[in-house]
Amino acid sequence: MEDFAVYSITIITIFVVSVIISQLCTGKVVKCIKRTIKKSSEDLLINLETSNEFKNAEKAKDLIRLGIYNMKADDKLKERLNFLTQIIGLIEFIIFGFLTIYLFNNEQIIFEKIKFFLIVFAGWFGLKAFGNYQQWGHEIFGRALFYNFLIGTLINIFFAVMFGLVIYLIKQTIGG
Repeated sequence: MEDFAVYSITIITIFVVSVIISQLCTGKVVKCIKRTIKKSSEDLLINLETSNEFKNAEKAKDLIRLGIYNMKADDKLKERLNFLTQIIGLIEFIIFGFLTIYLFNNEQIIFEKIKFFLIVFAGWFGLKAFGNYQQWGHEIFGRALFYNFLIGTLINIFFAVMFGLVIYLIKQTIGG
């Protein structure tokens, strides 16, 4: 009974630490990339407005202004609704962490495990991408914002898979 208690406390501790590290890393990387996108867009707008070469580029300037405005508005909204993205990140972590544990404990051949993992990943990513489409629908910055979203999702899933592997290895070491 004592071994079970130690094992349970270890798993809970690893889970909590893994979630915290995952959320911190994902948040820092995503914010850094978003800052770079904003700075690049502001620099581009300044270049367009001050260069004689682009005097007649009003449509491009308007698109860039709209993109900057939308990113700033998006940031204000995210500040107020930040808990939702953290909940989604936690759900994502739980799904992929425990999926990893399940697949390693399952007796299927490795190809079947990878195939199942990729199907779940594609479905999850498709749902998230569909839900966030408006964010990267912008003509100029859309691709950069999409890649930022993709990187954040991949970092979180990486940490979830590492959590699953660590728990699986602990279980194997204990002999469970």
